[in-house]
Amino acid sequence: MYIGLLLFFWSLHAQAVIIGNVLQNPDFAWGTNLEAAAWIKSGNAWRLGAPCRSGTNAAKLFGNWSAPTNFSYYQQIFPASRGQVWRGTAWGLNPVDDRMNGENRAYLSVGFFDESFNGLLFTPSPQQITAATPAGQWLPMSVAARAPQGTAYACFILNFMQVTNAGGSARFDDCEFGLSTTNFIRFAHRDWLIYDWSWDGVNRTNMIVFSTNCVSVDSNGWLHLSIRNLDGHWWCGEVESMDWMGYGEYSWFVDSPLDMLESNTVVGLFCFDEQRGETYREIDIEVSRTLMSGGQSNLLYTIQPWYFPENGYQLPMTLTHHETTHRFRWTPGQVHWQSYYGHTREPAGPQGLIGDRLVASRAVPTPPMKCEINFWLGEGRLPPGTQHLELVIKDFQFRPLAGALLLDEFDRNSRSNIWNEFGYSAHEIEQTNGYLRIKPGLSWETAGYSTFTNLGWDRGAVEYTFSARLKTVQVDIAKSGDDIASILSFCSEPENGYMATNAFTLEGLYDSEEDRLTFLFFSKELLPDTWGNINFAGTVSNASQVFASGGIDLRIVLKQEEYALQFLDACSNELPIAVHSGSVSGPHHLSWRLDRGYWEIGAWNSDPARGSVFWDRTEVRVDLPSVTPSVVGMSDSLLSWSSAFYRTYSVWRSTNLLQGFVSATTNLTATPPLNVFTNELPESGPVFYRVNASDDVL
Repeated sequence: MYIGLLLFFWSLHAQAVIIGNVLQNPDFAWGTNLEAAAWIKSGNAWRLGAPCRSGTNAAKLFGNWSAPTNFSYYQQIFPASRGQVWRGTAWGLNPVDDRMNGENRAYLSVGFFDESFNGLLFTPSPQQITAATPAGQWLPMSVAARAPQGTAYACFILNFMQVTNAGGSARFDDCEFGLSTTNFIRFAHRDWLIYDWSWDGVNRTNMIVFSTNCVSVDSNGWLHLSIRNLDGHWWCGEVESMDWMGYGEYSWFVDSPLDMLESNTVVGLFCFDEQRGETYREIDIEVSRTLMSGGQSNLLYTIQPWYFPENGYQLPMTLTHHETTHRFRWTPGQVHWQSYYGHTREPAGPQGLIGDRLVASRAVPTPPMKCEINFWLGEGRLPPGTQHLELVIKDFQFRPLAGALLLDEFDRNSRSNIWNEFGYSAHEIEQTNGYLRIKPGLSWETAGYSTFTNLGWDRGAVEYTFSARLKTVQVDIAKSGDDIASILSFCSEPENGYMATNAFTLEGLYDSEEDRLTFLFFSKELLPDTWGNINFAGTVSNASQVFASGGIDLRIVLKQEEYALQFLDACSNELPIAVHSGSVSGPHHLSWRLDRGYWEIGAWNSDPARGSVFWDRTEVRVDLPSVTPSVVGMSDSLLSWSSAFYRTYSVWRSTNLLQGFVSATTNLTATPPLNVFTNELPESGPVFYRVNASDDVL
């Protein structure tokens, strides 16, 4: 009964609302003559009396007769940031005494600007006032949009679009604008954000609008996305994972006749990130008759940008039955797509395959991205029928990649193509005798290797380890104090850690006179031309002895919120290190600004000292935390154990071990770092519990 109620709860969604109205003068009650106070105007936008929905004034907008298509508007602008959902509402009127004519339109929109007030995104409302709108009736209108990357400001706009000098005007009153509540759903052991906003795929008449009313989870735990006509508007369904994901295998288990879906509909199963540059970072599986011509259902595998021929692949799809699995394995520089019949872990031989495609390319994006599932109208065009307007997904699974993303042991005599060399004044970099030797130039200039493409870390359940072995240091010209420094950096740009805008850096300063290595760990955001904040400072004494024994393994382990530094000898034993400040572990305070970056291995001289740094190997790897369920506490009927959110758990109990265990509960969702389960204890006698964990499936 409890589980049924839980599923039912997650299938219901409250109407999204505005948390607080930030507009000033939202009902146009105050102003000077025809000018509305607090509103920024352009063109013919005025504050007038009746007809009003409430109070004594309302906004009146009409055309400028200045161009074949021209605009008048009122707007207000507010500080905003990436990822926020802003919602605006107003009441609109087609006035009886000045009715809309021709192709004129009046509507709301939400817009976003960067710090320099360059426009990033403008989303119009699905409800619009046109010549067909009944006159004299106040119409509720709303619009919502999510702020893209780079957002510094959000604006709410009342728009009037005049076409070919047609007459008429529109009225607006009782406006609201502010941050919006968001709705979530539980599906496949994870939380998903439900899209409840719109975007304009082609023009102001072909909007693609997403609604919570088109998303549900049934009593079996299956996800339903639908396309529905509500109140004269077509609405679509989309969900987005709350957590960021990285390399691994993504699988969707579909229970719908994909080859029978209505024309103009599109199914999207994909990973996506916001726009960075000219195209979106996206890996797609799509099914559509709309995206490609021909009228037949097509299965499409795509890396964005789609318009490069090598990034896209399509094949006609006719199914013999509707239970299908669609997946891709995403690894560094490679994506392998497969579609096949059934809901098994692997396809049942070649005869079960529907599609298979492997792409190895520098165009393959890097993590992190979010997983999305949508069912929408291509280019906002209406479906010709209504028979097949529902998509059912029985399950979604994510198996994260574990292993090395980058490994170079410098055992060749030439630089690998994974690296770019950097350095300014005269410097020397060579690979010889299994080592990378870096002799920096003058004046504290860093030289070394930087990865050719950026790497990503997804800040999810996995751990990222950035490591390198510092083999030895050679000082040719010494001075008092530190002579030369080893550098390991992860930077948001292909610059050294000092110059980059966002970075973390582990620096090793060698003082040959004291035979001492001083390690400093820095992190920074939006701080170019500085190393940043010092999180740790410590020293290793008798450094030459450590070098003679095989060198030092330097490791930076990044988890979701924390870092951990490791200093190991050649036998993987921890080196004694004297801590002067900070800690070898703690919160890293890194955000999305460094979710992708360039791994750099290098050195710099402390002028006028001169020398070289020798590196033995470097590796960037991903590991799944080793989490074994272990009971850490039990009080009355309360059982608790350490957990990892990419697993599910079952609890078994016994009052007599000779009689075995019986199930107390199954399929428990993880709530890291600790899961708690309540179970009624017997009045007397012992009780034994066993906690089982699922495989490492996200």
